[in-house]
Amino acid sequence: MSILQKKGGYSHYRDRVGGRLDSTNVITPVLSVITNISFDHQHLLGNTLKEIAEEKAGIIKPAIPVVVGRKNPETDEVFVKKATGIYTTVFFTEDWVKRTKVTGTPNFLLVDAVIEDTHYNVCCDLQAAYQEENIKTVLLAIHLLNKYKLLLIKEKALQIGFSKVKETTRLMGRWQVLERHPKIVADVGHNEDGIRKILEQLKSENYKRLHIVFGVVKDKDIQKILALLPKEAVYYFTEPPLPRKLPAEDLYQSAKLYTLNGDVFPHPKDALGVAKSRAGDTDLILVLGSFFVVGEII
Repeated sequence: MSILQKKGGYSHYRDRVGGRLDSTNVITPVLSVITNISFDHQHLLGNTLKEIAEEKAGIIKPAIPVVVGRKNPETDEVFVKKATGIYTTVFFTEDWVKRTKVTGTPNFLLVDAVIEDTHYNVCCDLQAAYQEENIKTVLLAIHLLNKYKLLLIKEKALQIGFSKVKETTRLMGRWQVLERHPKIVADVGHNEDGIRKILEQLKSENYKRLHIVFGVVKDKDIQKILALLPKEAVYYFTEPPLPRKLPAEDLYQSAKLYTLNGDVFPHPKDALGVAKSRAGDTDLILVLGSFFVVGEII
């Protein structure tokens, strides 16, 4: 991700791979951000974390600082080597953001953090606990923009920006609560790392029975994802409305190998409708997987 120099306008990309091949890489930023490295889009980015990191490092530009959200022994050296070779600096979030406190509410995530001698207290309308990592990375980016006078972001703008992320960016499907009785949550986690974060979030939920509406595109490593999914859930296998979908029937057949039980629905809305008809008020319905599946529901 890169922060643009000029004001005004933006483009909406429905499915971006990030790094060297990302369409945003055509601009010249004042600061770049690499959130984390995980297995996704392997057919384009590579089959190891190091290979993926090398592609992601393609956004690093000469003399332009870069923030990396998550440290990893397999990838840190890639970013440092690339940055050193073109005379710029890597700032790892974990090294800079200290004394963090996170509090969750039904509608907001409250984050207190200290960077150098500056204290930040923000209220973000993305409720998922896993957003803590992203929020800290954004705070570091803002801190550096102000520190090095690359941009001036005032306190009021910072507070408004965090409190209205969904409204101003249309960033949806990040543990987004759609209904309350039964509780329906939509999340676009669609790779191994994303699924792990969702399962961690599930631990904080109270429900009688779990229903999962699930569909993905065919370029995902579906075996690793299925191996992680909870076996006690009732599944509603569906498919995104696009040519590179993984057909719901194929997903269902693969899921059976991991003792994940459910039914097949060609359209996500049909899958959700049946899930709602079967769920009790104290159950939880999780709409999971492809951006395109979640987008159809939202």
